[in-house]
Amino acid sequence: LIQSNLMLQYLFLSFSKTSITDEGVQALGHQLRLLPHLSTCNLYFGENDVSDLSISIILDSLATLVELSNIIINLTDCVRITDQIFDSVIHFFERNNSILRVEFNFRSTSVTKAGRARLNGRKEIRSLDIFEMII
Repeated sequence: LIQSNLMLQYLFLSFSKTSITDEGVQALGHQLRLLPHLSTCNLYFGENDVSDLSISIILDSLATLVELSNIIINLTDCVRITDQIFDSVIHFFERNNSILRVEFNFRSTSVTKAGRARLNGRKEIRSLDIFEMII
């Protein structure tokens, strides 16, 4: 799908309540690099067994897309997502300055408010039009 639509600007994918594996999420992450004109990316992984590493690969790929301005990643009920994800989130913001709107949903994951606090005050986040993080 991605390889046949390299001019894609908007991507909305939902894997909620599927059995997508870490390997599948990582493969998707590597393919996202092939979409240089992507401006909006909404990814829903709710209720799956995905890990910090898989989402880190997704964020690393998205950080290379200079036209990307809107991102939503929903990880509700992905219990293997931990505070380690914030290293990738910080790295993502350091690498991509075209982002205007970001929404992360970490509800019912292993993410803590203390982990989220690592993002407080970061200039990359203060410059966003909208930044929403649900824990």
